[in-house]
This record gives sequence, C-alpha cells and structure tokens, in this order.
Amino acid sequence: MASSYPAGRPLVSHEVIVELIGATTTGSGVRVQAALDPGAYPTTVKVSD
Repeated sequence: MASSYPAGRPLVSHEVIVELIGATTTGSGVRVQAALDPGAYPTTVKVSD
C-alpha cells in the first residue's frame, strides 16, 4: 500500500504535488521518483495503430 496524502496539506502547486509523489513508498519498500515536465504537448495528435 502506498503512503497516503497528509491531511490538511493543500495541493497548491505543481511542486507540492511532485514532492508528495516523490515521497511515496510502497508497502514492499519501493521508492517512487517524480519530476515536473514543463513541456507543452498538443492535445489533438492522432496515434496510428
């Protein structure tokens, strides 16, 4: 089970969200890494099969 979000801490910025994701550890001890990707990506790109 992954660690839970600390109650009372608002998600006010991307940095806070990335920090919380990066602080996650699963029940078996696997650590999560996270980084903010500031890139802009088009939303209408069609992917071929």
